[in-house]
Amino acid sequence: MKCTLRQLGYFVAASDHGSISAASKALNVSQPSVSVTISQIEKSYGVELFTRKNSVGINLTTAGQIVLREARMLLAHANDFDALATDVAQEVSGEIRIASFVNIAPIYMASIIRSFQKSHPDVLVKTFIGNQKEILEGIRSGHFEVAVSFDLGLSNEFRIDVGRSLPPSSSSMQITSWPIARQRPLVISSRNPLSTSTYPIAEITSSHCSSVAA
Repeated sequence: MKCTLRQLGYFVAASDHGSISAASKALNVSQPSVSVTISQIEKSYGVELFTRKNSVGINLTTAGQIVLREARMLLAHANDFDALATDVAQEVSGEIRIASFVNIAPIYMASIIRSFQKSHPDVLVKTFIGNQKEILEGIRSGHFEVAVSFDLGLSNEFRIDVGRSLPPSSSSMQITSWPIARQRPLVISSRNPLSTSTYPIAEITSSHCSSVAA
């Protein structure tokens, strides 16, 4: 693009006010700034936007009328973009896909989902319960953003933080009777584009959770 949105704004203001001096007052800038800006646009595109007469001010040429219509549309789209970007930054919405190891799901998933949806009601949560192989393949492919599982078979390709470790003697979570729990600590993992530094997965559970990324 050969001109900026600010320059287009000067052009539109000059057209709306019918003179360079009136536009400069409305924009709170110097008159030469508006005049030079319009001249730069005309030079960049090789088109005359206004006819200039000292006695009557400025009038749009035929080409200027066409450019003005498009400039108004472009500036309106820019304003819409600003509003949309602000809304996206302030609100979390979309979809998150959570996978869980089959034996962990009955203990953790309900509370995690309930807490997350309370904080982010506009996010649709989809769940998958499966074995470790299915979960890791889903994380690698990007099919799942978040996984709650044990740390079995996790290589350096994943980003891992331990949510809770269960020593072999522990029975508080009633899962140490499982052979897998006697061998490895419990790991809560996330790979979630919705969970930025502002909305980490740690916020949706009472334990300190973690991230895993392929």
